[in-house]
Amino acid sequence: MTRFMLLIVLALVGPTSAEDPIQGPMLGELTSGGVTIWFRPADRGDVPVEVFDSAGETSVSRSVVSDDTADGACTVRVDGLKADTRYTYRIAGQADPAWWFQTRPDPDLRANLAFGSCAREDEGSASVWRRMDADGITGVVLLGDTPYIDTTNLEYQRKRYREFVVAPGLSSLVAHVPVYSTWDDHDFGRNDTDGRLKGKENSRQAFLEHRPQKSEGPDGQGIYTSFRQGPVEVFILDTRWFARTEGTTDDPTLLGAAQWAWLERKLAASEAPFKILACGMIFNGATRPGKTDHWGLYPREYDRLIDLLSRVGSDGVVLVGGDIHWSREIEHDTRAELGHTLTEFITSPIHDGLIKAADAPHPGIRFTKGIPHVYLQIDATTDPGTGTSELVARFRDGAGTTHHQKTIVVEPPTRSHRLITQGNGRLAIVDRSGEVEWEMPWGGIHDLHVLPDGHVMVQRGSGEVVEIDPSTREVVWSYDSRVMNGNRGTPVEVHAFQPLPPNSDLNPSDEWRLMIAESGPARIIEVDRNGVLQSVTPMTVRNPHPHTDTRLVRKIAADRYLVCHEADGAVREYEQGTGRVAWDFDVPMGDGAAKGGHGHEAFGNKCFAAVRLHDGHTLIATGNGHGVIKVTPTKEVVWSLTQNELPGIRLAWVTTLEVHPDGAYVIGNCHAGPGQPLLVKIDPETKDVLWTFDQFERFGNSVPNSQILDRPAVLR
Repeated sequence: MTRFMLLIVLALVGPTSAEDPIQGPMLGELTSGGVTIWFRPADRGDVPVEVFDSAGETSVSRSVVSDDTADGACTVRVDGLKADTRYTYRIAGQADPAWWFQTRPDPDLRANLAFGSCAREDEGSASVWRRMDADGITGVVLLGDTPYIDTTNLEYQRKRYREFVVAPGLSSLVAHVPVYSTWDDHDFGRNDTDGRLKGKENSRQAFLEHRPQKSEGPDGQGIYTSFRQGPVEVFILDTRWFARTEGTTDDPTLLGAAQWAWLERKLAASEAPFKILACGMIFNGATRPGKTDHWGLYPREYDRLIDLLSRVGSDGVVLVGGDIHWSREIEHDTRAELGHTLTEFITSPIHDGLIKAADAPHPGIRFTKGIPHVYLQIDATTDPGTGTSELVARFRDGAGTTHHQKTIVVEPPTRSHRLITQGNGRLAIVDRSGEVEWEMPWGGIHDLHVLPDGHVMVQRGSGEVVEIDPSTREVVWSYDSRVMNGNRGTPVEVHAFQPLPPNSDLNPSDEWRLMIAESGPARIIEVDRNGVLQSVTPMTVRNPHPHTDTRLVRKIAADRYLVCHEADGAVREYEQGTGRVAWDFDVPMGDGAAKGGHGHEAFGNKCFAAVRLHDGHTLIATGNGHGVIKVTPTKEVVWSLTQNELPGIRLAWVTTLEVHPDGAYVIGNCHAGPGQPLLVKIDPETKDVLWTFDQFERFGNSVPNSQILDRPAVLR
């Protein structure tokens, strides 16, 4: 009986036995130049793997050893292949019509992905696998309960993975379509369980033995990973391993510190138009009563996710979950935090077991239906001419019916920006085309912040911080440092402030706070909405003066502030409350001599802004030093930008400092004069100029601070 005939029989009678000469194969990561192949031979020892081009010539030959350390399973990586080329392969001398793959094209402009959860080795599930194949799926993402196991016993875990991989329909699909996976509760070990489950190490071992992917979790922790196809990068989260193993009773972790750090790093680096965050759980709490495993029961972790997206960029982000045996589209109301809603798709089940109680109310429901034998198709393309990317999401069943469809469009990154700035007696928002879309009369500033609700927080006069409602142009809140909390009669100026949202990394309290740096009294305070003092931190100032004690100040941790001292020419990190200097750095002047003035002719080290980078380095705008430097924790300057280093641009008083999700720096160029940009965006690695903002005629020669609004900075 040929292998092709055997597959036909399997479609009728079920999976092969453990005696099948080759279990699998299953493809893993597929790129333009290579592929990962998983299989489990019945016999132990050396196993040859051969890859052939369309002419039948051997392109690559590998040999891998099968032994009992991984239940006999083998994974081999084949590289050195040609892009957009169809190959066949042979394992241990065996071949099959389903054993082929097509390498990804270069450039890669399309992904046709399938997301599914909750499958059995039955004919109904088989109809979904076959439908995926017929729909031309280029990648399968298994969201868990694939298979059902319900124990952490290692041998039983292995047995269930072996049975699942030869399931009808699935076995031929995964032989030529790459598979990426996570687990949910039943394959993790038991229904609705979390990271405290005993024996979870066995579950992880069996998973990694029988799936062709590596975990990016450190030191044998978790199974999270990511991959990219076309305009889509998928971040596959592990919401089981770490759940409730860290944090407190009131704030338990779901992802764990290591996975959070990985996700932030990967999202910040991603250049994909669409970024899909996928996990076994749903990202909301609307499900059957009594269910204990969903993001709704980890509200502060959900808040951390939204905060992370607000920092690294949320354009094109889509959430995908499974588990609940009901299919839904939900729009998360994140307009205040992200400026737009966030779409979540829930796809479950691949088998036919629906749970009507999961159809719980939620204000963001756009589609909800119990669909047996369902999967979520994500078909995304990028137009090479316009750069516009389009994602079409469809709920498809095994019979080929589309039950719901949604289209999401992402425009290519613009070389222009929407921003808020101040100069020439006007506070204004400028759109991407350079036109003023909003403005009001306003005097000079050194700091400003646009709040999540669109209100603007800015200085008024020398010592007052106010909040403006742009729709009415009215001041709706204020705090005057010149007369409040013991300052009446004392010379005070405010050059820096920072809103601190509640329950955040910078403000763990339940109440909103405002940090204000008070020059003159030389202190950093935090006040609540009523102006009540919440904390006081003294600063060390060598050359005290209300106008020059500080420039920008930022809270960088729950108990740390980073302060630019203008007159001292120094950056200092203070411990909150005590005022202890935890780190300091005197901005160097090199061989130059101090010169007065404000323009390009002046010189000194009157630093204006500093941000603490994620790698621990500190980025400093040197003010009248005409540049930017990056300093290590050991005070070594490892990167710099000098006055005349950018072609056609002469830096003067360098003020604004932003770090964007793509790694670019936005730099303020104050007092630079006509013909010079007020803002410059650069690639720090190449020092290429990516964008400039030059409106000297409108805003004049003194534009100390601005904020990019359409692609918010990671750090500013």
